[in-house]
Amino acid sequence: MTVDARGPGEPPARRRIGRVIAGGGAQYLVLIEREQDGTGPISAGDVLVIGVGRGDPLTGTPAPLCVAAVTALSVPAPQVERDAEEIRIAEVDLYGALTPDGFARGVGCTPALGDAVCLASPADLTALYAGGVPVATLTGQAGQPGCVDTEGVRAGFGIVGSAGVGKSASLAVLVRALLRARSKARPVLLDARDEYARSFGRAASVIRPGAGFLPHWLLTFEELCWTLSLCGGALLGEERALLAEAIPAARIRMMQRSGEALAPPVGLDAPLPYRVTDVTSFLDRAHHGQPAGGSDAYKRLRGRLGAAAADPRLALVFGAAAATDTLAQLIGDVFGLREGAPPMTVVQLGALGHGLDRLVACVLCRLALVLGQSLGEGLREGTGGAKPALMLMEDAERYAPASEVVSGAEQLSREAVLALASASGSVGVALGLVTARPTLVHEQVLRALPTLFVHRLASDAERERVALVLPEGSPGAVAGVGTQRPRDCVVLGRGVPAPGRYTMATLPDAAIPRRAAPADAPRASGARLAQVLVDRWRFGEAASGLPAAGAPCARPPSRPALRSVPAA
Repeated sequence: MTVDARGPGEPPARRRIGRVIAGGGAQYLVLIEREQDGTGPISAGDVLVIGVGRGDPLTGTPAPLCVAAVTALSVPAPQVERDAEEIRIAEVDLYGALTPDGFARGVGCTPALGDAVCLASPADLTALYAGGVPVATLTGQAGQPGCVDTEGVRAGFGIVGSAGVGKSASLAVLVRALLRARSKARPVLLDARDEYARSFGRAASVIRPGAGFLPHWLLTFEELCWTLSLCGGALLGEERALLAEAIPAARIRMMQRSGEALAPPVGLDAPLPYRVTDVTSFLDRAHHGQPAGGSDAYKRLRGRLGAAAADPRLALVFGAAAATDTLAQLIGDVFGLREGAPPMTVVQLGALGHGLDRLVACVLCRLALVLGQSLGEGLREGTGGAKPALMLMEDAERYAPASEVVSGAEQLSREAVLALASASGSVGVALGLVTARPTLVHEQVLRALPTLFVHRLASDAERERVALVLPEGSPGAVAGVGTQRPRDCVVLGRGVPAPGRYTMATLPDAAIPRRAAPADAPRASGARLAQVLVDRWRFGEAASGLPAAGAPCARPPSRPALRSVPAA
């Protein structure tokens, strides 16, 4: 039956399904009344309105309607006979209220026993999601758009779900919606598998890190120590102490060479260029006159520096012109601080092995945080061409692992992501994470996400983890995510007015995230394919005969063949 839950004078538009029989706080029980007029039953996830029926008699202001969603259904005493009348109970969670001015979070007037409960009408759903940007349709509501608040989404979000449910497509849909709405945020997408090069068209600047992209002088001391550990293992205490002395001296020498006055001391992590040769020169001077027994640390460190500078895998750090001051160009390209920059950046990390992708994520998150702290309100308001950075990361478990025992690049990237997550609300930067394994992502990072898109999660452990970190206290909203179809998700948090079941929009075929095939893959076969794969393993992708996706096809420099040596 339909009822007028707003009050006298309004046309009936809602179907009454029952009345409140118990509850408190945010959870209530509803006794479902027998369907009439051929109307169908309700199901989990349906949006309800509860007419509390207690307006202000002095001003004539109608009472607000509580907005709730069905989280579970039950029949406490099932009957054997099919046609026997049964008691049916719906468990619902409250999320806000519908007022004459629209939807408002929080419930100022809680339901009482006996208050009428109605299924939300199309007009209610339109009022509920008014003012947002459509990114989906409401599941089970044909033609009703599912909208998100761009201001809420740009403050950070997470997309979780098992493999193959459409997480990458959902990320592309959300970012495209932010771009269409001209949001006051600059998405910077760390593309772990080089899948998004075509997903945003000309709106994205695609960067493929090459030689010298992250020069050694831009790295912090710990980041540089880890990079050098790729050539001979972790640095010993004596080596670290020597390096900590040599780097400030090399920075001062570089400034003196350029004719700029710089009064020591110089910070160990100051982003000032220096040459590796100045570091080795300092080591040579310090080594001179040392006793024979005290020279081992100098030799080891000097050997590491030489090996790292010549290692093609580390061209990202020690590449050509690595001592050139490129910091302004780097932040201008990545964070759009230049005229005519596209509104977003895609940084392709698929070709970086040996943990270098985590190093790039670490440095870029650190730079985003520094920019946010330096520019303050100017960045948050998007003045002067600057916009707050929205750092997007797929496979978030790579960059913020939950394991208590981490080291090296994983530890560095996790510390940078945690620092960004902790300060995101105050400095105008935010995180957007995608993961198939929320149990492997640091809990503090997940809790910092104000909006969550939950696709199908088949594992009980993954569902339990998500229920613990929900941005709103509504674990019942994700109780049924284990049975969702691809593209279906439950959305809750700051980016939507109330938790809802969304079917994400379909992307154009050209925009679907996918990894492009290497340009010369069809021509490489048999022994040739095996050899280029071996070269890639030994010398890095840039030195192999198989160029990375999107890179020009070029013949690598010839290398001497490694001849086999017969066993003795």
